[in-house]
Parts: sequence; C-alpha cells; structure tokens
Amino acid sequence: MRSLRLADVRELLHGQPFAAWWSKWQHATGGVREARARRQDLLSQSGLMTVRSELAQRAATDASSRAGDAEAAGAGSFERWLLGAEHALVARRTKREAERLFQEAEERRSRAKKLAAEAEQAARELRDAERRQTALLAAARETLGCVPGTSFLYWRHGDDARAAFAVALADDPDGANIEVKALEIYTVRRQRGVPLLEPARDDGLGATTDEGDGPREQPPRERSRPHRR
Repeated sequence: MRSLRLADVRELLHGQPFAAWWSKWQHATGGVREARARRQDLLSQSGLMTVRSELAQRAATDASSRAGDAEAAGAGSFERWLLGAEHALVARRTKREAERLFQEAEERRSRAKKLAAEAEQAARELRDAERRQTALLAAARETLGCVPGTSFLYWRHGDDARAAFAVALADDPDGANIEVKALEIYTVRRQRGVPLLEPARDDGLGATTDEGDGPREQPPRERSRPHRR
C-alpha cells in the first residue's frame, strides 16, 4: 500500500489509469447488480408459478372427484331420471373444468421449470460478474498501489502514520457515521475504523485525534536566541 498525501490521492483520481479502472469497475458493478436482480426476480416467479401449479392441480383433482360423484346418480323413476340427467350435465361440465385445470397445472409446472433454468443461468452470470469484480480489485492493488476493500480503496496517510485515506467505490447513505459518496476521499484512523469516517482535510491531519492515542507529537520549535547588543 502506497503512502500518499491528500494532493497525491486527488491527482491519482484524476489520472488516466484510475479513469480506465473506474470505467471497468462501474461496468462490472452494474453487471453484478443486474444479474443479482434478474436471478432474484426469476426465482420469485418460479416459486410463485410452482405454487399456482399446485393449486391448479388440487382444484383439478377436486373437480374430477365431483364429476365422478355426479355421474353416480342412479336412474329409476321419472323424477330420478330427470335428476340423473341433470347430474350427467353437471358431470360433463365439471369434467371439462377438471381437464382444463389439469392442463393449466401442467403448463404452470413447465413454466416454473423454465423460470428455474433461467434463474440458474442468471446465477452463472452473477458468478461471472463477481469474478470480474474480484479481478478488478486485484488489478487496483497492482496498478494503483492501494489496498482494495469491497467498499473503499485505501492508501496510507502520508502525513499521519496512524491513518489512511479511503476512496469510496459507491454511494452509501447508511453504511457509516456520515453519508458516503462515491469517489469522495475520507480519512480512516486506526482506533476509530471505517464506521467512524472523517472527510479528508487539506490540513493533512483531519478533524479529530484517535481515541485513546493522546495528543499527537508536534515538531519541536526552535528556541529563540537572545539578541546580543
């Protein structure tokens, strides 16, 4: 990890190597985000379609049972014959309904399987995108001289051995004690850590001292010599 002053970090962020890396990083991050959202959506659709298939199957089984009951009406007197004829009509109608529901259940099962296969493809795309992200973080270590994290790139603080500079890789309004903005530079102190970030300051040392570290040592002042007459 290189040791840089704030001006050096700013210069690095405006350089061509970082611009090229950042463009690839945004593309990879977008790929991860899209693949993850697509996979989750497909899994949700597949699960819903499976449930709907099961419901249609149950309804079809119930309709088939009712059709059988309607067909069982016997014949005897004219009155019973009339009722039997009505039951036969109901049975035919219920059979058609059962057949439709069985077909619907099968179509939904097929659709659920297709969605599950698409979700698996999206999962493979997600793994590929995550590998590209990992490769880019490794490249940042080599080309930019930083320690890459999942949310920040870090450089040693050139003016404070107990601190580092952190450049945010994405907006994060809730991830730390302050709202984090992509490409903004923050100061991270050894005792406070990433959860307690400070905006990087031009005075080089930041706004506060490390908790428990005590005051920083200041360079000794040269004593004024008495003026000889």
